Amino acid sequence: MLLTVSVARAEEQTLDSLNSIIEKSIAAGKFDDELFKTIDYISNFYELSDPKSGIGFIEKLINNNVFAGKSHFYGMMYSWLGKYHRAMFSPENALKFLLLSEKFYNDADDSLSIYSNYSEIGHIYFDYRQFNKAINYYIQSYQGFNTDINDTSKANIPKIIGLAQSLTNMGLAYEKMGKNTKAVEEFELALEIRRKINDPLQINKAYRHLARNQGKLKHHGKAFLYYDSIFTNKNFEKSADPLQLTSNSMTKAEAYTERALLYVSMGEQNKAIEDIAEAEKLYSKTSNYAALIKSLDKFAQALSDNKYNSTAYEYLQKAYKISKDNSLIFNIMLTARKISNFHEASGNQAMAFKYLKEYRDMNDSLFRNYLMRSIENAELNIRMSEKVNTIEELEKEARLIEAELSQRNLQLLLVILLATVFIVLTIFYVRQNSMRKNFAEILKEKNKDLTETNDKLVISEKKLEQNNKELIKKNIQLENLNNTKDKLFSVLSHDLRNAVGSFKNLSDLLHDNFPDLTENEKRDFVLMIQDSSKKLFLLLENLLTWSRSQRGLIHFSPAAHEIHKLIENNLELVREQVITKKITIINDVNDDILAYFDYNMIDTVVRNLLSNAIKFTDSGGIVRISSSAITGQDDKICITIEDNGLGMDKKTLNRLFRITQQKSKKGTQGEQGSGLGLIICREFVEKNDGRIWAESVIYEYTKFHFTLKLHDNNKKMSHPHESGSVQQLH
Repeated sequence: MLLTVSVARAEEQTLDSLNSIIEKSIAAGKFDDELFKTIDYISNFYELSDPKSGIGFIEKLINNNVFAGKSHFYGMMYSWLGKYHRAMFSPENALKFLLLSEKFYNDADDSLSIYSNYSEIGHIYFDYRQFNKAINYYIQSYQGFNTDINDTSKANIPKIIGLAQSLTNMGLAYEKMGKNTKAVEEFELALEIRRKINDPLQINKAYRHLARNQGKLKHHGKAFLYYDSIFTNKNFEKSADPLQLTSNSMTKAEAYTERALLYVSMGEQNKAIEDIAEAEKLYSKTSNYAALIKSLDKFAQALSDNKYNSTAYEYLQKAYKISKDNSLIFNIMLTARKISNFHEASGNQAMAFKYLKEYRDMNDSLFRNYLMRSIENAELNIRMSEKVNTIEELEKEARLIEAELSQRNLQLLLVILLATVFIVLTIFYVRQNSMRKNFAEILKEKNKDLTETNDKLVISEKKLEQNNKELIKKNIQLENLNNTKDKLFSVLSHDLRNAVGSFKNLSDLLHDNFPDLTENEKRDFVLMIQDSSKKLFLLLENLLTWSRSQRGLIHFSPAAHEIHKLIENNLELVREQVITKKITIINDVNDDILAYFDYNMIDTVVRNLLSNAIKFTDSGGIVRISSSAITGQDDKICITIEDNGLGMDKKTLNRLFRITQQKSKKGTQGEQGSGLGLIICREFVEKNDGRIWAESVIYEYTKFHFTLKLHDNNKKMSHPHESGSVQQLH
């Protein structure tokens, strides 16, 4: 325990020191290699221990304007965001950031970093068991790094490291495909290269990969020799580098786990238990509880496969307890499902049902969050189509205005030319007749005509100036709409893959693993696919309704409705979510109030605002819905939905309801949305002749207010639930 605390303290002190170095370098304007190495070091640390914190670290740097114009920096930052999102099981975001990173690396002419990104993209396909595609990307990376491994000069070392890592990646993919002999060949080549540059940490990792595959090939003697090489390596014991210590501890922990599995397959249970205990110490030392749970789960499965059922159950329970203690939702769900299967096999139906219910409740909650993101992304697609149509209409209008201006300019030039010719002819006529009196009169008359012509020219110039101003205004509107379109395309291109993807992934998993699944697991997969299809059908129904609304196909039908009853109906819809998060909801709206509005539209507004309030409220928080009068407007009522959750800073508050500035925050449990729900709310409230606005103090509260027309029977009523009134913001 003391060792764990001292390591954690050393890591914390190192991070503080390195962050201080970064701040000082930025303040002094020193954007050198040392700064980038320090950022890279901290990023590596977060990848091993806390990817979520790593995202916050990188986003803070990206938002710092002092790095403007530094393409290599942004390439590195977005590459790390891609790695973190992959570690957090978000492949779409991972791929989005890696491709964005590649763009900046191209601008910086940094080919080596692009080759590294090829491997990272390969990892995404690897995670989804598309190993042939993964290997194709690893080969591209290998070809990019290919170099003379005997040239160990400083300039060539990055290529040698990239070459070794590409070989390792290919070996891991071949191993997953069951081609263990081919995997051993790749790992041996990688080990030879690691020895060339004397990289002890990566040498240990190569030993582990070789030991694991030799074990699968039943070459037990070679496997144990490689494992012993890892455990007897003393190169790291005196290291002061927390990242080196953490990485080596993880490698040893994984090696102990794999050797324990090998011992189980050989029937040596006691030796296996000793090794898994060593692995548990090392995982706990680095506080990597997710990896520890995965290790215990693998060990329990191996014990169960070899008929050590009682011991297997003990380790499943240990994994379940650690998952609970550290609030690791996905791990709790998986271990609960396995414990349920264990009890079902042993005939204890009551306990089997208990753990199965916990598994299903968590699975449904995860799917609901996923479905909400899918709906919001689909809404984004529909909104984008609208904006594209609007932009095309404005482009046509701008072209018509331009053509009209060109015609008017031509007419103006003709008027000037005719006036000039007329004056010349008049002078010539006067001189030819030599009549001074007539000349004076004619000249006076012509001067008058010229004055009138000049007046017309002035008027024409003013009209031309006005038309130019109108054209500039239209161009600005067109530019803004183009920016809106670009924003929508940017969001859509990376987000709109979820709904059908879930159904496909479930089907692929069932297809790829069908021979290895038990009948119960097959039945569960079928039930999950059936449930997914129902939810997908509901999603399509909802999207069709929204699409018809955006195209003006839904009739606007205002009528008198009870607000209190509408809110109660919405509270029923979120009751399960509220119970899960242990949130208290108070409906303080007077149940006698009748307002005049379209029910479906305001129902959508209340549902969105209520969902947001729940999303950003911590467990045990309070959400209150209340009504109040509006000063100076007796014919309207204000509805307020208030929560004591995360709150918003002024910057976030100011960009609400703006389509090009939406940037959705995550909820208290990682819930995420597209940020378009508030745009929909604004449109529906304004359609009902109301207004919507918000006020918030970060980490204290958020209040969303919207107004509705009172029905004639209520226009002079008071509101006993409110002691004061709300001033409408403008």
